[in-house]
Amino acid sequence: MKTTLEQIRHEIANCRACPLSRNRTNTVPGVGNPQARIVLVGEGPGAREDQSGQPFTGLAGKLLDRMLLNAGIARNELFIINIVKCRPPGNATPQPDSIAACRPHLENQLETINPALIIAAGKPAAQWFLPDEPIAKITDHAGILRKTAEGRHLYPVIHPAAGRRSDAMKNLTERHLLFVPGLLAMLESNAEAA
Repeated sequence: MKTTLEQIRHEIANCRACPLSRNRTNTVPGVGNPQARIVLVGEGPGAREDQSGQPFTGLAGKLLDRMLLNAGIARNELFIINIVKCRPPGNATPQPDSIAACRPHLENQLETINPALIIAAGKPAAQWFLPDEPIAKITDHAGILRKTAEGRHLYPVIHPAAGRRSDAMKNLTERHLLFVPGLLAMLESNAEAA
Protein backbone atom coordinates (compact mmCIF):
# COMPACT_ATOMS: atom_id res chain seq x y z
CA MET A 1 0.00 0.00 0.00
CA LYS A 2 1.26 3.45 -0.95
CA THR A 3 2.31 5.78 1.86
CA THR A 4 0.12 8.88 2.23
CA LEU A 5 1.40 12.41 2.70
CA GLU A 6 -0.32 12.49 6.08
CA GLN A 7 1.65 9.40 7.17
CA ILE A 8 4.87 11.03 5.99
CA ARG A 9 3.94 14.26 7.83
CA HIS A 10 3.47 12.21 11.02
CA GLU A 11 6.85 10.47 10.54
CA ILE A 12 8.56 13.84 10.05
CA ALA A 13 6.88 15.33 13.13
CA ASN A 14 8.26 12.46 15.25
CA CYS A 15 11.70 12.29 13.63
CA ARG A 16 14.74 12.58 15.89
CA ALA A 17 17.27 11.19 13.41
CA CYS A 18 19.63 14.19 13.40
CA PRO A 19 20.67 17.10 15.65
CA LEU A 20 18.36 19.56 13.87
CA SER A 21 15.40 18.03 15.71
CA ARG A 22 16.72 19.28 19.06
CA ASN A 23 16.18 22.99 18.44
CA ARG A 24 13.19 23.11 16.13
CA THR A 25 9.94 24.83 16.97
CA ASN A 26 8.09 22.95 14.23
CA THR A 27 8.97 20.48 11.55
CA VAL A 28 8.37 21.77 8.02
CA PRO A 29 7.14 18.72 6.09
CA GLY A 30 5.82 20.59 3.06
CA VAL A 31 2.61 22.04 1.79
CA GLY A 32 0.55 22.13 -1.35
CA ASN A 33 -1.49 20.14 -3.78
CA PRO A 34 -1.07 16.39 -3.15
CA GLN A 35 -1.72 15.75 -6.86
CA ALA A 36 0.72 18.46 -7.96
CA ARG A 37 2.40 17.96 -11.31
CA ILE A 38 5.24 20.19 -10.07
CA VAL A 39 7.17 19.85 -6.82
CA LEU A 40 9.44 22.69 -5.78
CA VAL A 41 12.29 21.61 -3.50
CA GLY A 42 14.29 24.10 -1.44
CA GLU A 43 17.16 23.45 0.94
CA GLY A 44 15.80 24.00 4.44
CA PRO A 45 13.42 26.01 6.58
CA GLY A 46 14.32 29.47 7.85
CA ALA A 47 13.20 31.17 11.05
CA ARG A 48 9.70 32.02 9.79
CA GLU A 49 9.21 28.56 8.39
CA ASP A 50 10.29 27.06 11.71
CA GLN A 51 7.61 29.18 13.41
CA SER A 52 4.83 28.49 10.88
CA GLY A 53 5.65 24.88 9.99
CA GLN A 54 5.30 25.74 6.28
CA PRO A 55 8.03 26.21 3.64
CA PHE A 56 8.81 29.48 1.89
CA THR A 57 6.80 31.77 4.17
CA GLY A 58 9.62 34.25 4.85
CA LEU A 59 10.95 37.02 2.62
CA ALA A 60 12.36 34.56 0.06
CA GLY A 61 8.92 32.92 -0.03
CA LYS A 62 7.22 36.23 -0.75
CA LEU A 63 9.65 36.80 -3.62
CA LEU A 64 9.03 33.25 -4.86
CA ASP A 65 5.27 33.92 -4.81
CA ARG A 66 5.74 36.99 -7.03
CA MET A 67 8.02 35.07 -9.40
CA LEU A 68 5.54 32.20 -9.68
CA LEU A 69 2.68 34.62 -10.30
CA ASN A 70 4.67 36.34 -13.06
CA ALA A 71 5.28 32.92 -14.64
CA GLY A 72 1.58 32.06 -14.53
CA ILE A 73 2.02 29.39 -11.86
CA ALA A 74 -0.35 29.39 -8.89
CA ARG A 75 1.33 28.37 -5.66
CA ASN A 76 -1.62 26.07 -4.90
CA GLU A 77 -0.77 24.08 -8.05
CA LEU A 78 2.57 23.05 -6.51
CA PHE A 79 3.74 20.95 -3.65
CA ILE A 80 6.62 22.72 -1.88
CA ILE A 81 9.15 20.88 0.28
CA ASN A 82 12.76 21.12 1.46
CA ILE A 83 15.59 18.61 1.51
CA VAL A 84 15.68 18.94 5.32
CA LYS A 85 12.54 19.31 7.39
CA CYS A 86 13.97 21.21 10.40
CA ARG A 87 15.70 24.58 10.49
CA PRO A 88 19.51 24.50 10.45
CA PRO A 89 20.98 26.87 13.08
CA GLY A 90 21.33 30.39 11.71
CA ASN A 91 19.72 29.29 8.43
CA ALA A 92 23.02 27.63 7.48
CA THR A 93 23.32 25.24 4.56
CA PRO A 94 22.18 21.80 5.77
CA GLN A 95 25.00 19.46 6.75
CA PRO A 96 25.45 16.04 5.09
CA ASP A 97 24.29 14.11 8.19
CA SER A 98 21.01 16.06 8.32
CA ILE A 99 20.49 15.68 4.57
CA ALA A 100 21.07 11.93 4.87
CA ALA A 101 18.69 11.65 7.82
CA CYS A 102 15.92 13.45 5.90
CA ARG A 103 16.53 11.58 2.64
CA PRO A 104 13.86 8.88 3.25
CA HIS A 105 11.24 11.54 3.98
CA LEU A 106 11.89 13.38 0.72
CA GLU A 107 12.08 10.16 -1.28
CA ASN A 108 8.72 9.05 0.19
CA GLN A 109 7.14 12.42 -0.60
CA LEU A 110 8.31 12.30 -4.22
CA GLU A 111 7.16 8.70 -4.59
CA THR A 112 3.73 9.57 -3.18
CA ILE A 113 3.20 12.74 -5.21
CA ASN A 114 4.91 11.46 -8.38
CA PRO A 115 5.33 14.87 -10.06
CA ALA A 116 6.01 15.34 -13.75
CA LEU A 117 8.60 18.03 -12.96
CA ILE A 118 10.79 18.87 -9.97
CA ILE A 119 12.11 22.40 -9.55
CA ALA A 120 15.26 22.34 -7.42
CA ALA A 121 15.69 25.79 -5.85
CA GLY A 122 19.37 26.37 -5.10
CA LYS A 123 22.60 24.44 -5.16
CA PRO A 124 21.94 22.09 -2.17
CA ALA A 125 18.61 20.96 -3.65
CA ALA A 126 20.09 20.48 -7.12
CA GLN A 127 23.04 18.56 -5.63
CA TRP A 128 20.61 16.30 -3.74
CA PHE A 129 19.13 15.16 -7.05
CA LEU A 130 22.48 14.98 -8.88
CA PRO A 131 24.77 13.38 -6.27
CA ASP A 132 27.30 12.06 -8.80
CA GLU A 133 27.75 15.42 -10.46
CA PRO A 134 29.59 17.98 -8.30
CA ILE A 135 27.88 21.36 -8.59
CA ALA A 136 30.31 24.21 -8.04
CA LYS A 137 27.89 26.97 -9.04
CA ILE A 138 24.11 26.72 -9.42
CA THR A 139 24.28 29.28 -12.24
CA ASP A 140 25.99 26.62 -14.40
CA HIS A 141 22.97 24.32 -14.01
CA ALA A 142 20.04 26.68 -13.58
CA GLY A 143 17.43 26.70 -16.31
CA ILE A 144 18.57 23.40 -17.86
CA LEU A 145 16.11 20.49 -17.87
CA ARG A 146 17.81 17.36 -16.57
CA LYS A 147 16.98 13.78 -15.71
CA THR A 148 17.90 12.28 -12.37
CA ALA A 149 19.34 8.78 -11.97
CA GLU A 150 15.81 7.69 -10.98
CA GLY A 151 14.43 9.08 -14.26
CA ARG A 152 12.68 12.12 -12.78
CA HIS A 153 12.65 15.41 -14.69
CA LEU A 154 14.63 18.05 -12.81
CA TYR A 155 14.79 21.77 -13.47
CA PRO A 156 17.31 23.58 -11.24
CA VAL A 157 16.86 27.30 -10.57
CA ILE A 158 18.66 29.82 -8.40
CA HIS A 159 17.16 29.98 -4.91
CA PRO A 160 14.84 32.98 -4.41
CA ALA A 161 16.91 34.04 -1.37
CA ALA A 162 19.78 34.84 -3.77
CA GLY A 163 17.35 37.07 -5.66
CA ARG A 164 16.86 39.12 -2.51
CA ARG A 165 20.58 39.93 -2.54
CA SER A 166 21.10 40.42 -6.26
CA ASP A 167 18.83 41.82 -8.98
CA ALA A 168 20.78 39.82 -11.56
CA MET A 169 20.02 36.56 -9.72
CA LYS A 170 16.38 37.56 -9.21
CA ASN A 171 16.00 38.33 -12.92
CA LEU A 172 17.64 35.05 -13.91
CA THR A 173 15.40 33.01 -11.59
CA GLU A 174 12.35 34.87 -12.85
CA ARG A 175 13.33 34.18 -16.47
CA HIS A 176 13.90 30.47 -15.76
CA LEU A 177 10.53 30.12 -14.02
CA LEU A 178 8.82 31.59 -17.10
CA PHE A 179 9.74 28.39 -18.96
CA VAL A 180 8.11 26.06 -16.41
CA PRO A 181 4.53 26.01 -17.82
CA GLY A 182 5.86 25.16 -21.29
CA LEU A 183 8.22 22.50 -19.93
CA LEU A 184 5.40 20.89 -17.98
CA ALA A 185 3.13 20.87 -21.05
CA MET A 186 5.90 19.30 -23.14
CA LEU A 187 6.69 16.61 -20.53
CA GLU A 188 3.02 15.69 -20.09
CA SER A 189 2.48 15.61 -23.87
CA ASN A 190 5.51 13.31 -24.28
CA ALA A 191 4.23 11.06 -21.48
CA GLU A 192 0.83 10.75 -23.17
CA ALA A 193 2.46 9.93 -26.52
CA ALA A 194 4.67 7.23 -25.00
